[in-house]
Amino acid sequence: KQVVSDAIGVPSGTIMLKTNGTMWGCGYNNQGQVGNGTSGTGMSYSSPVQIGLLTDWKYVAFGKRTGAAIKTDGTLWAWGKNVQGCLGLNSATYSFSSPQQVGANTTWALPNSIGGYTTLMLA
Repeated sequence: KQVVSDAIGVPSGTIMLKTNGTMWGCGYNNQGQVGNGTSGTGMSYSSPVQIGLLTDWKYVAFGKRTGAAIKTDGTLWAWGKNVQGCLGLNSATYSFSSPQQVGANTTWALPNSIGGYTTLMLA
């Protein structure tokens, strides 16, 4: 039995949090938006795959090709397509296939909204 505490999906995929604090993703993964460290043209996952081994994820948001999550320590993490720096990572790197910490702030409250290439977080 797998119990999911939170899930968010878009036409291209879904990101889920289990009650044990692990994060899982499935769907289209051409820009690393699933977040499990892989990416590639035509790559997709039809069943959930675990995103890393951490067990302290609290909230998640997911867009067309981007993902964001907040850990229990209040840090913000983002991954996927980084068009014009939309992930907030102060980087010109085109995409990130696994979660990357966004700054050093530990007071992020909730990933409120995420669009195709836009992320909005509440601090």
